[in-house]
Amino acid sequence: SPEVDVRFATLCHDLGKALTPADLLPRHIGHDKRGHEPIQDLCERLRVPVDCRELALMACREHILIHRSRELRPDTLVDLFLRCDALRRPERFAWLVEVCRADAQGREGYANAGYPQATYLRDMLATAASIDAGAIARACLDKSRIADAVLAARVAAVRQMHLSAKG
Repeated sequence: SPEVDVRFATLCHDLGKALTPADLLPRHIGHDKRGHEPIQDLCERLRVPVDCRELALMACREHILIHRSRELRPDTLVDLFLRCDALRRPERFAWLVEVCRADAQGREGYANAGYPQATYLRDMLATAASIDAGAIARACLDKSRIADAVLAARVAAVRQMHLSAKG
């Protein structure tokens, strides 16, 4: 990628693997959680810009789910989009997916492998974003339920698209 943020996040997202307890090796269970502190420390030491830091931390936290995205339930996908602020910042989410693609294709023997998660996530995000939250808000009699109604509509739309993608 020509994007510095993507390259930095790709280099940093697995720093938690260095902290894997010896009794877990060669597996790196929980490296996504262990990686936050070393990334945070590195970013502070190097004075990494905030956007770059955020993408690196997000990649550390979410890359395992991104890799498994086609197996996730629709509500889990929508939660992922919300955690990543993908509805407001779809370009940053696209960068996150590029980090994950680089991670997957950076493994020996996978350099030319496809990454169907990218297309799947792009389509699911577009579906979630297509929900007219304003229309739902106007139709909602109990204004305290607007957020829940929008969330339910997004999950239902993603569920429908997910079923279409499988069929």
